[in-house]
Amino acid sequence: MIIKNGYILCNGIQKKDICIEGNTITDIGKNLRGSDTIDASKFLVMPGLVNTHTHLAMTLFRGYADDMPLQEWLRDYIWPKEMKLTPQDCYYGNLLGIIEMIKSGTTCFSDMYLREDQAVKAVKESGMRAVELI
Repeated sequence: MIIKNGYILCNGIQKKDICIEGNTITDIGKNLRGSDTIDASKFLVMPGLVNTHTHLAMTLFRGYADDMPLQEWLRDYIWPKEMKLTPQDCYYGNLLGIIEMIKSGTTCFSDMYLREDQAVKAVKESGMRAVELI
């Protein structure tokens, strides 16, 4: 596969092609040829992002009880809700977070949260790369 004429983010920004064979970048240059091509002439091509600190299942709590001091938010709102989370809740919260990361260019993350088994299950099903901290 050839990604043609992309703005490559690598030691500055350069307009080049990228050749990919399987899962490996085999060449970066100009005027590369291949049977499958993607026109990236209007796009920035860059390495995947890595998120090193997530509590991914908490994606479900986004927007819940915002704009208050951290300890009050945790004690009065989050901890009571966390006590009611089921394994299935954690699984779907992880999947939602993974989908959002993929859409934003994140290709690997490190997670630390409840029900690590559900995070691992979601990661395996999604193909995302991850480090689960227990």
